[in-house]
Amino acid sequence: MVPPRRAAGAYSKPVDTISFRPDRPPRRWLPGPRWPGPRWPVWRRVAARLSGRAWLLILAATTVVAGGLFVLTTHAGGHRRAGVPVADATPLVLTGVPARSVRTNLVIGGDYLWRVGGGRPRAAFGGLLFNGLSPLLRGTDGAGVSQIAPVPGGVIALLSGNSSNGTGGNRGVVLFIPAGAGRVRLIARASAFVVAPGGRSVWLQTAVQHSSGPPTAKSKAAISPTFAVSLAGRRVSPVLRLPLGLVAATSAGLLTDSVVTGQLQRWNTATGRQERVSLPGDAQVVGEGSGVVIWQPPSCPVHCRLRVTDLRTRGGITMRLPEGWWPVQYQEPVASDPSGRRFAIPLAQVDPSGNPTEEDLYVIDTAARTVRRIPGGPSAPDQPLGLGDPEVELAGAWDQNGRLWALATSGYGYFQLGYWPGAGPLHVYPPAPGNPAAISAPGPG
Repeated sequence: MVPPRRAAGAYSKPVDTISFRPDRPPRRWLPGPRWPGPRWPVWRRVAARLSGRAWLLILAATTVVAGGLFVLTTHAGGHRRAGVPVADATPLVLTGVPARSVRTNLVIGGDYLWRVGGGRPRAAFGGLLFNGLSPLLRGTDGAGVSQIAPVPGGVIALLSGNSSNGTGGNRGVVLFIPAGAGRVRLIARASAFVVAPGGRSVWLQTAVQHSSGPPTAKSKAAISPTFAVSLAGRRVSPVLRLPLGLVAATSAGLLTDSVVTGQLQRWNTATGRQERVSLPGDAQVVGEGSGVVIWQPPSCPVHCRLRVTDLRTRGGITMRLPEGWWPVQYQEPVASDPSGRRFAIPLAQVDPSGNPTEEDLYVIDTAARTVRRIPGGPSAPDQPLGLGDPEVELAGAWDQNGRLWALATSGYGYFQLGYWPGAGPLHVYPPAPGNPAAISAPGPG
């Protein structure tokens, strides 16, 4: 293996020649939510909550008759090849018209890495991540990609793990995945990242939040070394000591949402000094792009409103969401189109008891001040146990051809992909096995 080229604070090395040790059997990994607080993987939270009867219902729901019994789980000592369509009787998580092959370029991450070039996803980079196992993360019970973001010429992906030794999270690895056939580069080890404006560098935090509970103000985990690296892995900023909870890198500075206080703060990227932010301290950030931040109050009435604030001018607008629909916060950050003015935000419709009944992607156009629903998202009646246990996660991404893609991941170990051409129904592909958590198209360049 080529030795790493070290630089202060980070390093870069090619990683596409790494192989697995033969004594490590494959294991499943399902990513967890990405909001402040302990980041429990979905599979671990579900196991803790479900009763024995619920597990029987899950087993019955995932067993279908298709010329014999088909079980939608991995068999002991083996695995299902990612990208192979699952049985036709699998409950759909996206609905619409059958999709045809279209030319695109997408990267999907979860317990595998997938590329999408002609419509259906195919597994890629098996030497980096295979069935929830990665040789880049030793001593973990499972590994998976929890975040992908576009940068010029490719995407940045955070590959992180989960441990059963009481530490909860682990410092993961930050990968640059090229748009074409180039080599994947490991550019840093970190627990969180955000892409800097322009996409030529990435801001990192390296502290780890433990599963024993949120850190206290006096604990070392409350503050994290925070710095930027280039896409080659060279540090390009001072090392700042900021609250753990990196939210966004904007032209007006870094935003953090402290895991201790829950306060939103803005920081000067050169000095690390706190600066005034034109948002309430308890604002919940939903999305960010081109200098604007989409946020909402911590509590709002039935008609929830999104606020859109320009951090440079401090001007803003208010956008009303449909009655009973709320932003879903398991994906961070939400996808934006190349202009940074349109955002694909997952919204959930919630009944009076607080249970989600339907999820859809909504396009928030901050320039036109419109909120538009994309059809075809999952609904509770179509799922064996509804949308809550296990969770159905929805994400979106625009490709370089201007299509909006929807990714829906079932809690039963399979997912579905579809695209929306801008009008009419969603165009959907058959379900495929796997537990993806993030999707993105490479940035231009």
